[in-house]
Amino acid sequence: MLEAWLNRAGTIISLVWKPDSDAETRRNVTAELKEDHATELEGKSRDNAVKDFLSGKGWYRGADVDRLSEEEADIIAARLVRLVQAKTALPKDKAEELQHAFSDTLRKDLTGKSVGPNRLEDVAREYLDQEQIKILKQAIKDEVAIENGERPVPKEG
Repeated sequence: MLEAWLNRAGTIISLVWKPDSDAETRRNVTAELKEDHATELEGKSRDNAVKDFLSGKGWYRGADVDRLSEEEADIIAARLVRLVQAKTALPKDKAEELQHAFSDTLRKDLTGKSVGPNRLEDVAREYLDQEQIKILKQAIKDEVAIENGERPVPKEG
């Protein structure tokens, strides 16, 4: 009846209706999306989005969106470990293990496969001492601010 596609940035959903979908179903789905604060594109922005979608580049189906979330988890994990490493001595092997543990935790969280609350601090306790945990807490606050657009992404070196 319907396929939903998401652009890479995660800001636009494209609904692709099957030929046998009826007008009432389309209206109901559209109304539900609007109740969830979705806004239908109009005019030039709609035309540009359709053109972009039809190009076949940068649009993803459900399972593909999970893969993008997994990529994002790896990026966040690496950034957190780098932020901790910038402020404390962390052996390379321990940093790699911590990054892997963070990636696993974040992947589960971002794809909805987590079985409960996963706190990165709890995961990190196996790898970091108390002072390093404090540094991590600040790094997490910084990462949240970056993700919320409150701070620019730090230059990666």
